[in-house]
Amino acid sequence: MCRKKQNNQAAEDLMNKKTFAYVGTWTVQTSENGGGIGIYEYHEIDGSLTYRKNVRPDITAGMMCVDQERGILYAVDERTDSEEFFYEGGGGRVLAFSINPETGDLTEFGEEQPTFGLLPAYLSQDGSRKWLIACNHSNRKTVTKHVRGEDGTYHVITEYSDVTAVLYPLDQKGRIGKAVQIIEFPVDWSHRPPKTACLHCVKFAPDGRHFVLTDMKQDLVLTYELDQENGRMIECDRKTWRDGNYPHYAAFHPNYPVFYLNNEHAHLLDVVHVDENWKMEIVQTIDVTPDIDFNMTEKKVMQTDVGVSADGKYVYDLYRGANSIWVFEVNEADGTLKKKQEFKFGKEGNPRGFAFSPDGKFILVANNAAHQVITLRILPDGRLEETGKADGNLRFPGNISFYRGGAYENESK
Repeated sequence: MCRKKQNNQAAEDLMNKKTFAYVGTWTVQTSENGGGIGIYEYHEIDGSLTYRKNVRPDITAGMMCVDQERGILYAVDERTDSEEFFYEGGGGRVLAFSINPETGDLTEFGEEQPTFGLLPAYLSQDGSRKWLIACNHSNRKTVTKHVRGEDGTYHVITEYSDVTAVLYPLDQKGRIGKAVQIIEFPVDWSHRPPKTACLHCVKFAPDGRHFVLTDMKQDLVLTYELDQENGRMIECDRKTWRDGNYPHYAAFHPNYPVFYLNNEHAHLLDVVHVDENWKMEIVQTIDVTPDIDFNMTEKKVMQTDVGVSADGKYVYDLYRGANSIWVFEVNEADGTLKKKQEFKFGKEGNPRGFAFSPDGKFILVANNAAHQVITLRILPDGRLEETGKADGNLRFPGNISFYRGGAYENESK
């Protein structure tokens, strides 16, 4: 076959592949349990969604990621209580689903594994596709116990659940194996009340080998190298953030050695440079206070997600409570940012996560409390505008992942 025919055939094959969006539910803030994963067909021409079904309504799929080449969706079940225990506790789990490229249907794949902690908040697959890392948010509930001192007197002590980052091997088919390394983040007893750890984000760099981990409640940000041959997470650097800021989500630039970090309890966005040894330095901090009357809202106003466009030209920072997205233009010299737009997309809801469409033309927002997935158009200059398209078939949407038969690289938010 000549090269022209080969190219035409490849283009035709690409056109024939359907794109699916998977929407994970997040019901942790409600009295509801579970919620499941919504399956949608995504239409590139206008960014709209066609709802297909909801699967595994018993799980709270608080975060997901997709292996595009093998067609596998990985998800956490963000919970405190496990069905394996006949009492409260036991924590969350990670699950794998194979994707049908024709229908988008999900089939459970291999064994689910425990996360060895409460409320798993994030998971990421490394660049070799041999490893999966999950981290646990946990909570501040305690159990009361006693100890007897050397002098024979008794004392009351309190204990918190473990807060952990967990490394799982993936076999050649992508099935999740039993954990090979667990890193525990201990309680800081030097504070009153004590500072418990709260891991909220694990995000791999473009090299697929290094990653950043955020510990919100202890105001820590850490970088690691993953030894992909031996299955070990090796700490490179840890940096104490501003007290009480709660470093939240991170997103790496595809070309510059920087990542962008928002803060849950401060209206600040940080640009963080990493050197060849993965030591961190904050090179820019931007005030991203939303333009709202704080006296007129009872909602929590905080940053919830951050992402970088595939071409690396723009950064987007999502706010809940304010229902807005900050848009930034990236400086081509060093990756620092310049404010471009504060885009407001409604008065109601509690947006928790967003994802770029595979073709980069739209942003889909999981507007949690409004029970909607909203489609926003990305203009040529990076700004956003309304499309009027919103799907309301799924309760409490929290995060979104795309799949198109391995044709595009994609990551869950």
